[in-house]
Amino acid sequence: MTHVHDDLNNPAIAALWDKVVEGFKYISGSGWENRADYQHFWPLVNHLYKLAYGEKAELPNDFKAALAFMFAGHAGRIRKGIRPRPYFHHILMVVYLAWLLRMPVYIILAAINHDDLEDIPDNLNVPQKWVEDQLLKHIGIALTSVKDLTNEHHPKGKHAGQLKKMANIPVWEATLKLIDRICNLWDMRRDKPKDFTPERIRQECTNAQQLADAMPTPAPPEVLALLRISINLLLKENSLTPA
Repeated sequence: MTHVHDDLNNPAIAALWDKVVEGFKYISGSGWENRADYQHFWPLVNHLYKLAYGEKAELPNDFKAALAFMFAGHAGRIRKGIRPRPYFHHILMVVYLAWLLRMPVYIILAAINHDDLEDIPDNLNVPQKWVEDQLLKHIGIALTSVKDLTNEHHPKGKHAGQLKKMANIPVWEATLKLIDRICNLWDMRRDKPKDFTPERIRQECTNAQQLADAMPTPAPPEVLALLRISINLLLKENSLTPA
């Protein structure tokens, strides 16, 4: 695997990583921690959009209904770790990366709602069909991409099911799953789950790389670079040797 310093010697990748760090730190930064109110949500979203597209950029109406449904559907969910925080913070990390990487609009919509089918039925105690109907109304054909991204039962476990997905879904959807994994690796560095052992860290890094390797058509090079940086930083910060 390319080492982190190799990727960061590329000026374009280094600048992109700086923008990633700026957005991620803003999401979890001072003054925003553990705040899940609606008044907090929209200023946070608008700031991230301007970080990605420029100070004069205005959040398109196409995204607002999807974002509002996502916020309502995940209300009260907490991302656990050393510093618990609203679950939608993680979702906004994925959305911010999709904006920053200029992904297609339908993939950005899928990023906004990528966890909805898996999590909202239990969180709100509603049928999955109701969630699907709402998503169809808010994001239209992007619902197909959300279904592609939703984990399914696999006899060999969750990771085996994800590898199967990566080998069979379209390249943009698979790339979005890699972006989700990049955000998960950042969360591990930041939140440090209870079972944060060297074995767990190595396994998470191996699993992330296997997802990328399972794609028949490779993800864009800048996404692969961000994945390598994320993996190697997690290993380095925990005194583990990069692969």
